[in-house]
Parts: sequence; structure tokens; C-alpha cells
Amino acid sequence: MRFLAPYILIIFSQLGAQTAIEPILTDSIALQTDYFAGLDQHNNIYHVKENTLYKILEDTIINYQNFQLGKIDKVDPFNPLKIVNYYKDLNSIVILDNRLAPMKTINFNENLNINNISHVASAFDNNLWLFDENTRELLIYNYKKQKITSKSLPILNDVKQITSNYNHCWVLTNDSLMRYNYFASLEETILEKGIQSFRVFNENILIQKKNSFKLLNKESKKDIKLPFLKFKDYHLYQDYLYIYGQNYLYKYHLKF
Repeated sequence: MRFLAPYILIIFSQLGAQTAIEPILTDSIALQTDYFAGLDQHNNIYHVKENTLYKILEDTIINYQNFQLGKIDKVDPFNPLKIVNYYKDLNSIVILDNRLAPMKTINFNENLNINNISHVASAFDNNLWLFDENTRELLIYNYKKQKITSKSLPILNDVKQITSNYNHCWVLTNDSLMRYNYFASLEETILEKGIQSFRVFNENILIQKKNSFKLLNKESKKDIKLPFLKFKDYHLYQDYLYIYGQNYLYKYHLKF
């Protein structure tokens, strides 16, 4: 779909919830961890336990740790060749290759123009999406050139989460979910209150509200009937929902 206006406003609450999706359990594995970070396109599993990042491959497990940088706040495995490891307390990011070897360490405390980053996400090529708390701007930062290439207009509401793919970044605030293009220009705003977190795959947006899930796209808004209410983390890839809870990682097929 081509966007002909500066941005599009969508109010999903005007769409009645359609037939609910009933997840079908297809697999489960035992997993004791502190933070389930997701999967990559090769179905490798990423998780953090005792501040160590683990990558579970088909035939082995590898890990990465850097206690000098403090607590790992986020792992973004969207690009398995450039995995983003974010350390919020020290305002730093480590880019890892597919064997979890460090490729690049970025210390934003050394950059006078970017020194209060609250959210990060992968972007295209050698770029990162960053949200700067000082300026309230969404930034595209090229870590090879060490410069900002694009920035959004200030976002006045509190930012709770950002998630991206190569060309777009979604920003969650208290009352809306906004999509930005690779020029950091606002393309679309979804008005939906009460979202606690979300995941994106292609045109599908999976939102979490307390202990419930909804799947949004341009045609529909569908509830997902959860098999249980208590979970810690989740991940959406293709038409599969991965839920981590009760020391197990469950894989569910979603027919939507």
C-alpha cells in the first residue's frame, strides 16, 4: 500500500473484534531463563540468564557475556548477523555476529549529541533506531559513520517501546502506536489505549493488554485465546506465536 498523505490515522477501536484465533500448540521445550529475547529467521533461540546471552542452535549452545557493561536490557536478534545487545545503565550497545563475537561496541556517553538513549532497535545496513530522551526524537544512527542520518519530530508522549524491521520502526506510547519510515517520518498512527507491549511481523501487529493478546492488521482486529494467563515473554514470527512461561517455551500456530 502506498501512503499518499504525510501519515494515516487509524482508530482500531472502531473495528469490532472479529472471530477469535485459537492457537494450536505445535511444540514446547524446557527453558529456565530470566529473559526470552526471541528467535531469528533460522529458528535459533536467544535468551538471557544471569546476565549472559545464550543462543540455542540445532546442535549446540553458544553464549556471550560482558559484566563490565552491567545489565543486559534488550537483545534484538532481528538480523542474526548483527545482533544488538543493549546496556541501558551504561548507555552502550554491543553488535554481535552470528557466533556472538563482538563486532562493534558503541558508548553513547562519548557522544555529546546522543547521551540519553532509552530505547534501541535494529535498522537497515549499519544503522540503529534510537530514542533520545533529551530531545524526544526518534533517530536513525549509522554506527559505522558515527552520525545521525535522520530524526523525527519530537514525540511528546512517554515512549514505552520501539520495535523495527529493516525499513520501519513502530513506537508505542500510552495511547497510540506509530509507524515511522526509514527517513524517520511518521507514516501511520494507530489509536489504541492500554497496550503494554507489542510485536510486529510483516503487516501483522500483535499487541498485549494485561494477559490478553490481539492481532491487528489493516483488515481486522482479532482476539487470541490464550492457553494460560501467566507468561513472561513472547515472540511473533510468521504465523507462529512463541510464549515463554512456567519454565517452558511454547510454540503455537496462529491461523489468521
